[in-house]
Amino acid sequence: VLWIVQMALNRKWEIHRTGLELAFLFFILAAILGIIFSVEPVASFRNLKNILLIVIVYVLFQNIRSTSRLRTLAHTFVFTAAIMSLYGLIMYFTNNAIRVRSTQSVTMTWGAMSVIFFLITTSLFLFGTRGKQKVIYGIAAFVQLFSLLLSMVRGSYIGVLSGLFVIFLLKVKKSIVWPAVVIILIGLFTLTIAIYHQRSSASSSSKTETQFNDRDEAVKNNPLLKLEKRIFSITDLSLHTTQVRLQQWQDAIEMFRDHPIIGFGWIDLGKIHRKYAKPGDD
Repeated sequence: VLWIVQMALNRKWEIHRTGLELAFLFFILAAILGIIFSVEPVASFRNLKNILLIVIVYVLFQNIRSTSRLRTLAHTFVFTAAIMSLYGLIMYFTNNAIRVRSTQSVTMTWGAMSVIFFLITTSLFLFGTRGKQKVIYGIAAFVQLFSLLLSMVRGSYIGVLSGLFVIFLLKVKKSIVWPAVVIILIGLFTLTIAIYHQRSSASSSSKTETQFNDRDEAVKNNPLLKLEKRIFSITDLSLHTTQVRLQQWQDAIEMFRDHPIIGFGWIDLGKIHRKYAKPGDD
């Protein structure tokens, strides 16, 4: 609204192209078609308001016309992200919380936001700052990473590693990209074997059930042990929450087969998903 008022007062209606217009147009058309043919048109129509978020792209693009303005935006972004991360950590330790979620109601949302925060801050720390500014950005990145790790969102862990890998590929010389990729793949394979071996050793161990329960109790009270357990659980396909996700993906395939083009509309699929889930499924 302020952007429109500013243009009206200046009598200049300059809306610069971003190069994303065609993508935005296809997205809006897809959303409208989804609403028209939705199984719940009214509920789907309410979510059409989210398209207004696209305007933010133009507001930013319109008002950043110099390097100094871009730096100001970057500083504001990193500072805000660090404050949110610090707030999440304070709430985590003072309230004896299970996970960090900062200002969000769901840890998954905070985990996803943290990936964006950390990767942008880290990129600026490595390649866009110097001197005291680099130190400040380094501290901000550390706080954001710590908050991300304690969100206990395994998808965020994988997202951060993938993002750092992409940053690495963009910055290194092309001649060493493929050797680096091979080394990383070998490292991941070795890590997988090591984790599998650790799991096998643990299952065949003579430790009593009481000892494991004592460790579980220790995990609850120790963030580092909790984090370790969460990371190693990424490869544990027998974990209940992993099995739930695998089952959800199978249900999603069936849902897609019934509505392959238009979909169900811009709605919460929870109620519809229950119709596809097998009796007794979580």
